Amino acid sequence: MNYIDAHSHIWTPDTAHYPLAAGFRRANMEPASFTVEELIERSKPSGVNRVVLIQMSFYGYDNRYMLDAIKSHPGKFSGVAVIDQNALHPEAEMKELKAQGVRGFRIYPKDMPIDRWLEGAGLQAMFKAGADSNLNMCCLIDPNALPGLGKACQKFPDTPVVIDHLCRIGVSGKVEPADVKALCDMAKHKRVTVKVSAFYALGKKKPPYLDLAPMIKQVCDAFGPERLMWATDCPYQVVDHSYQQSIDLILHPHGGLVLAAEQIARALLEHKGKVTVFVPHYAMSGGTLIALAADEIVMDPNAVLGPVDPQLGSSPAASIIKVIEQKPIERVSDQTVILADMARKAQAQVYAIVNELLQASGQMPSDKAAQTAKALTEGRWTHDFPINVKLARELGLKVSTDMPKSVYELMELYPQAASRRPTVLYLDSPQGARDGGSDTAPPARPEPRK
Repeated sequence: MNYIDAHSHIWTPDTAHYPLAAGFRRANMEPASFTVEELIERSKPSGVNRVVLIQMSFYGYDNRYMLDAIKSHPGKFSGVAVIDQNALHPEAEMKELKAQGVRGFRIYPKDMPIDRWLEGAGLQAMFKAGADSNLNMCCLIDPNALPGLGKACQKFPDTPVVIDHLCRIGVSGKVEPADVKALCDMAKHKRVTVKVSAFYALGKKKPPYLDLAPMIKQVCDAFGPERLMWATDCPYQVVDHSYQQSIDLILHPHGGLVLAAEQIARALLEHKGKVTVFVPHYAMSGGTLIALAADEIVMDPNAVLGPVDPQLGSSPAASIIKVIEQKPIERVSDQTVILADMARKAQAQVYAIVNELLQASGQMPSDKAAQTAKALTEGRWTHDFPINVKLARELGLKVSTDMPKSVYELMELYPQAASRRPTVLYLDSPQGARDGGSDTAPPARPEPRK
């Protein structure tokens, strides 16, 4: 895996070498330690090998601990620094920090009225320098600051801007549709990007955070995936939750299978003419579900399909059910019992969809359709198990290997990055930032701090 965590803080209990800024005490450091070594220990098992470090408010404008971490781990870290956003001539300091690995600067509403928070001379100078040197303005804001940010983006259209933590929508416990719309409207400014992060502090604030999936999908539809960045907001993510729970929401959330792929499959069923699905390389999970709606599946002799067993978070539904079946119920947590109930429902729903598609498409008679649907959805194999042509035919699928040359030529126009085994990217799913808005003591949890 080669994932990037776009937002994590670090600090050290060594206050002799890295003293705290005025107004901060050791009691503000919660947890007491989250060094660069501790961050690496947390992130490495999840396949994260690069991280954007965000200057911690404890240190004020003294960015040395972050800069030392960047210097001591070449290629692993870049930084977002904090400087005096009221300084009239920040350009030289910004360029100096860029040379040390800094790629952006943390800004937030401070002294100005919220509708004019970016109209100060210092922030205007920072925006201009950001455009000149391609340095990001990283905004720690709530939705009420978006109108002011929009004005700045109009005035400085070439300045790259990052909105942290989904604009902290849902900190109150409720995701307001008007706030989500306001954030999505910022997509018209082409250099604005959004961090999809700090799940522990948004919405229901409970892993696997699936209540946030509709908002994330809306933001993804507005900005496109290339303008979104996943991040944890460590160490706050790992105080009560885990690092992996944050990345699981983006990699494996449940629901894309039944929401997107089922809709496409049903549209194919309604098509009046013959439907042929071509699989030159692979069509895993949701791709397989779409293929089942075709009159004919044409596969390269070495191409593969995959199972369509539902996944809840990062766990197969079938495996969650097995926990309940194999452990005494008094030793099973309430959360696992709830997940097992969801897993049974998900299995039944996907089985019904697959069975219906196989019969409606004419792939096979009802008795064979039921057997094949069971095989594909029960968790017999791992989710990325390759179903080759021989096995697909044994399952009863109408598969040809007469692949037209033009299909290969078309695929050459869209090269795929080689990484992990392919699987479906789920966008929605069922389940449950702590950032301060000023440079004073951080607010109490669960509001995103940084």
